[in-house]
Order: sequence, then structure tokens, then C-alpha cells
Amino acid sequence: LDREQVLRPDEVTEKDQSSELQKNAPETIDGYYVVPQVVD
Repeated sequence: LDREQVLRPDEVTEKDQSSELQKNAPETIDGYYVVPQVVD
């Protein structure tokens, strides 16, 4: 194709919702989800 690809500017369009979403998690440490170990 002989066309130039138009890219949109890289801008944040949503607010950070990680702390709100992690309220439903059973356990978090420093912003990470804590899950059971599955590999010995």
C-alpha cells in the first residue's frame, strides 16, 4: 500500500483505577496481587 499510516497521539485518556480494582482482591502487597504458588 502506498499510504501513510496516521497515528493518534499517545495520551492518557482514563484515570488510574488500580487501587479501586484491588479493593476486591483477597490480598495485595505494594500494588501487586498475591496469588498461591503453583510451581514448586
